[in-house]
Amino acid sequence: GRLVVMISGLSLCAGATVFMALAPDVSSFCIAALLRSAGEGFAAPVIFTATSDAAPTRHRGIALAMARNAGDLAYFVSAPFLGFLADFSGSAAIPLMAASSLTGFSSYFVYSQLICSPRK
Repeated sequence: GRLVVMISGLSLCAGATVFMALAPDVSSFCIAALLRSAGEGFAAPVIFTATSDAAPTRHRGIALAMARNAGDLAYFVSAPFLGFLADFSGSAAIPLMAASSLTGFSSYFVYSQLICSPRK
């Protein structure tokens, strides 16, 4: 169910991000960006649903707000870091770094859902 959608969405994000790094022209880059957005569209609702399920009922609103703010904080913090990375490694390193972080997050999510979660 949810895990399949989550892994599919994050895999699409990671693959499209690598394709963005290797895109030979603007049209390929735009197609990759569209695919990456589609992957985020699949994965984001599952992330928020898992957050809502994990939070106690009376703290659900706070948990959802914190999950959303964590994503915004990642954009804020990663921009200077990726800028420094681009200065030293070139611009192709940025999407590859993003793809590796997406792969790591998706691996953690699979681990937490399959190994750590109690069976229902």
